[in-house]
Amino acid sequence: MEVPEHVRALREDVLKNQGGRRDDVEFTFVKGRWNHLGEATLMNRIKSHPDVGEAWYPDLLEKIRAQQVAEGAAKTRVEGDATSVRERAQPTERSQIAVEAH
Repeated sequence: MEVPEHVRALREDVLKNQGGRRDDVEFTFVKGRWNHLGEATLMNRIKSHPDVGEAWYPDLLEKIRAQQVAEGAAKTRVEGDATSVRERAQPTERSQIAVEAH
């Protein structure tokens, strides 16, 4: 499912206001991650209920956890890069960087 960039930007604003808390809606509808909606729904339920996943779908739960680790590492790298750019920028350039980021 294609989500327009301006809608994604709105979501980022919500995340900032909520202190970074996310729901799992994005997890289900990530384009190219799952073969069909049924698979996406199952994976979302396993992610939401890891105790059940450990008992009945341990291989799928491990796949989800590996994806979360990879996504967390990628997010940390991106945030670190953005921070270093802001730190090197002159005060008048910082506002321009913030505008370009949105």
